[in-house]
Amino acid sequence: MTAVRSDGLSRCGSWYLQTPPWLLVCIVLPGCVIQNMRDEVAATRASVERIENVVPELRDTNAALRTSSAHIEQLYREVLNAHVSLRLVLDRLDATNANLQTSAQQLRSLDPMMGSLNKLDESLAALRRMVENIDKAVPLLNFSRGTQPVEKVT
Repeated sequence: MTAVRSDGLSRCGSWYLQTPPWLLVCIVLPGCVIQNMRDEVAATRASVERIENVVPELRDTNAALRTSSAHIEQLYREVLNAHVSLRLVLDRLDATNANLQTSAQQLRSLDPMMGSLNKLDESLAALRRMVENIDKAVPLLNFSRGTQPVEKVT
């Protein structure tokens, strides 16, 4: 039971009468410090809840990034192996290119001989025709047996 004072108010209900008026004004005014603190605490709680909701997603993202990093490292090793293999192929291609250049040079050195052989063939063409005519005229001699006409090489 609450004691009643002579002015008719109880002790519990009279706290606002004993409170300094500036404190009552702060509590009632919308821009007071206490209300600002309550707003800040509520905003902090909301931020903490948002962070707590994001933490599992961040863990999942972190795990996915670790997996991606492992895949990237594996791809990097494969690219390095491919680079080494291609380097070896390039070295072999360089050696082959050198051999081809040597072969081309040797073939170019045969060009004068080929020209001489073509000139000889042209000069011997008349002799071949003469032998063929003799074969046709005297079938018993058969000079051109087993020979075939030579194709001209250019």
